[in-house]
Amino acid sequence: MDDPRCRGDTRRRKVTVHRAPEPSRAGVSPDQCRQARDILKWTPRELAEAAAVTPWVIAAFEEGREVSPAHEEAIRSALEAVGIGFPFEIANGRARPAGVTYSPRDRKEGH
Repeated sequence: MDDPRCRGDTRRRKVTVHRAPEPSRAGVSPDQCRQARDILKWTPRELAEAAAVTPWVIAAFEEGREVSPAHEEAIRSALEAVGIGFPFEIANGRARPAGVTYSPRDRKEGH
């Protein structure tokens, strides 16, 4: 049977799909991490101290290299502890980072 829809060029074509960077498993993207440090006026070393990780981990994460899920969670927790929030927007059924928010927390409340 000769189906007219199958006529013509039947070679498979390679299609490249470009996707936006995914947020990390901990739910914070490298861009959001840099934005949060900018808001707080923290150096990578200061964030590393707050997160109890090495400065190398901060540099690797912000460059988009893979770090352990525990390190990602430590970074996120350290930033959230001082009032940084990580909002996301839904586009095409997928969550995408939407910047950061900052609500300074009174240190007396937590201690």
